[in-house]
Amino acid sequence: MPSRRSFIGLPLAAFALSPLSLLRAAEGPAQTAGAAFASPPVVQNPGTDGCTFTFRVSGLASAELHWGMNPDKLDQVVKASHHGLIQADDRVLSLRLRLAADKLPADGVLYYQIVLLPLRYRNAYKLERGAPVPSPVRRLKLPRRDAKSFSLCAVSDTHEATAVLAGLARRIEALNPDLLVWNGDTCRDFDPGDNPAAILLDNGAGASPELGGWASTRPMVFVPGNHDVRGQLAQEVPRSMRPWPGDPDLPYNFAIRCGPVALVGLETGEDKPDAHPAFAGMAAYEEHRRRQAEWLKEAVKRPDIAAAPYKVVLCHIPLRGTGKDDNDGRSLEGYAHHSGEGLELWGPVLRAAGFRLVLSGHTHQWRIQDPDATESLMQAVGGGPQSDNAVVIHLDADDKRLVLRIEDFNGKEVARRELSPS
Repeated sequence: MPSRRSFIGLPLAAFALSPLSLLRAAEGPAQTAGAAFASPPVVQNPGTDGCTFTFRVSGLASAELHWGMNPDKLDQVVKASHHGLIQADDRVLSLRLRLAADKLPADGVLYYQIVLLPLRYRNAYKLERGAPVPSPVRRLKLPRRDAKSFSLCAVSDTHEATAVLAGLARRIEALNPDLLVWNGDTCRDFDPGDNPAAILLDNGAGASPELGGWASTRPMVFVPGNHDVRGQLAQEVPRSMRPWPGDPDLPYNFAIRCGPVALVGLETGEDKPDAHPAFAGMAAYEEHRRRQAEWLKEAVKRPDIAAAPYKVVLCHIPLRGTGKDDNDGRSLEGYAHHSGEGLELWGPVLRAAGFRLVLSGHTHQWRIQDPDATESLMQAVGGGPQSDNAVVIHLDADDKRLVLRIEDFNGKEVARRELSPS
């Protein structure tokens, strides 16, 4: 197995135009009155009640979301507030679009513009506004529960590899899926001196500057990996990768229906036992996995999930191992190649509910394990952060079949499977 510790770390200065400079060219010049966009918007957490728009800013500001069904008529406005106070921040802003299912058009398409409102506090009774900073108007397609077809692209283990991320973003733009899955290990670690918001929100700006980032015209779901929970700044991740509305103790667990596909997100946590001395008592993932097992039992009973022709699990560390010598994460020696506890806790629930496919990452070496006499779950694993091991997992489903393809960094298909509806 290739080392998971060998990363590409190319500085942005190595490129003629950085994603940030391309973004600023698309979003407009910085405002001397205070703030400008510092990243493209990332559309997250699509559900029956809407989605969330998150982006970086270069100074103190609030923001509004202007949206509508016609690019020339953005007559709906969303302001972010909490207990009556309009939200403002000098690093990251989020806006939640709450949308009734019957308000979304049949094709799932809407148009939006974010208007940044720079802010300066002189004192509690003297607040000053700079000139509004409008983003481009963008087209967004949200997955519908009743859609006839659905597609997604999944990437993982990008580990801040700037050049590889740009290539993956270009490939995702060409495939144009309905949903992007970032399946964990976005970083090396979130240590002092890192900028978690930039690592999590800037991606894809250089691949398509006229559109923004890789999740500006399609939504993204985020599944944390073991590296995403490491480092002194790891607790800043929810500022950028927004928790799902619901249980605050399970911020990255979700169950959504997208056309014929039900997607369930599970968090495998660390790749070593909680008692490992490296964690100094700061890990509690064993209890977290048990809590998720209880959540999962109820999530799979939801009528929209239970009735889906295809049911897919998203989790960073694979649930299936490749042999008896695989480390299952319960040993103090080495690190997990698969999550033995995750399979033990979640596997019986998933099998009984008719789940047949697990998409994971973690190993930096793609593979597909077909169902066999001992395991009914097919396991597909993504690649790593180098051009010779990075891959895109592409899933495309309709009422006749689900096609799973793995493409290498150059777009060559290296594996393919098909499933019939259950």
